[in-house]
Amino acid sequence: MQDGSEACPACGQRFDTGLRGKSGQYRRKTLELDAGGIKSGDLLAGRYEIRGTIGNGPLGVVFRARDREVDVEVALKVIAPNLLQSPEERAELLRSLKQAKRLSHPNLVRVYDAGQIEATATLPARAFFTSQLLEGMSLRRVIQLRQEKGEVFSVHETEPILAQIAQALEHAYRLSPHGDLKPENVMVLPDLLKVMDFGVATAIPRAPFLAAQRQRKADAYIAPEVLGSHPFDQTSDMYAMGVILGEMLAGVVPTSGSQPPELRERQRNIPTVVEAVYRRAANPDPQVRYATPGEFASEMFSLAEGLPPKASPPSSKVEVASSDGKAAPGKLKRASPPPKLAQTTEIPWADLTSTPAVAQPKSNPREGDIEGSPETSSSGDDEAAPKGPGWSRGTGWPMVVVATALLGLTGLV
Repeated sequence: MQDGSEACPACGQRFDTGLRGKSGQYRRKTLELDAGGIKSGDLLAGRYEIRGTIGNGPLGVVFRARDREVDVEVALKVIAPNLLQSPEERAELLRSLKQAKRLSHPNLVRVYDAGQIEATATLPARAFFTSQLLEGMSLRRVIQLRQEKGEVFSVHETEPILAQIAQALEHAYRLSPHGDLKPENVMVLPDLLKVMDFGVATAIPRAPFLAAQRQRKADAYIAPEVLGSHPFDQTSDMYAMGVILGEMLAGVVPTSGSQPPELRERQRNIPTVVEAVYRRAANPDPQVRYATPGEFASEMFSLAEGLPPKASPPSSKVEVASSDGKAAPGKLKRASPPPKLAQTTEIPWADLTSTPAVAQPKSNPREGDIEGSPETSSSGDDEAAPKGPGWSRGTGWPMVVVATALLGLTGLV
């Protein structure tokens, strides 16, 4: 991290300007306090050597750590102690993460381990988990790069991104909904996307979870019914996908719990059929939303398939503004169609974990699972992917799409 940076280079989270000193540099002491007293060189759980801070968010702090048992680097996330204040609450999260370790899919970040940091005289007990360490860019950062250029995504560019998110959700729904889907929890790699933090939000008590999201202004992606007493489910994740679609197409997000804004008021060249899909996905009434991610992704594909490229704004200049000050996105090419994801829910678990091209769940990661493994590269994913109507290339199909987008954002294409 460079001194004087305005935002985290990994996730795009903007730093509090109150941490900046007169020299323009951020005060290291304050950042260490934000990390809960954990610093480089510390050894957690007798196994994980902290090597630096990657970033923080509403639910906790993420560190780069070396797993001494297998000599590889992992991402280690320590959950904020105010979110889990009793042994029973921490145990519930660990049970949820144990289930999440079973998930193995090219579009999911793998969870490796979970445990607790014992309380000390000055610090409370805290839960943590380790996961695949990826060198990529969050979707939030991609959106911010488009924002800085004053551009928005086209329909053809959003479709492959949403399709891969949908694949991750459909696979994970065998265990639970996500509950905290937002651009910060989607990692963009050169060949595919990966969704992070499954098994976390659904295991944290509702009141502190919502308070943390509001404090960091991340509650725009939370469905209105969840802000009340309704549990997380597939339709609440559909709401988050709809909000992400609107943010990418027009640079707007709804005010927490409100009606979705009119996209065409910001971007007149967005087709009315696309506006209708967005308003259904982000509808405050869960009964109106799409029932599954596969249904939403299939409709987005059909729309993009039927629209000429000029029907959506490829790089329209916009004034960046929204109900909470957020803005958005720019260019991407479409590739092959997604599978009919809704049909995959009947596939037995044994079939899902027998894919030879994807690393199977295990207690410890191997070095190949962190970087350059079949799970994080496109090799073998085509053969391993579930086939369905309209499916032609497997889960690696948006490789050119994402790579083209990132190169375009950096001005190389």
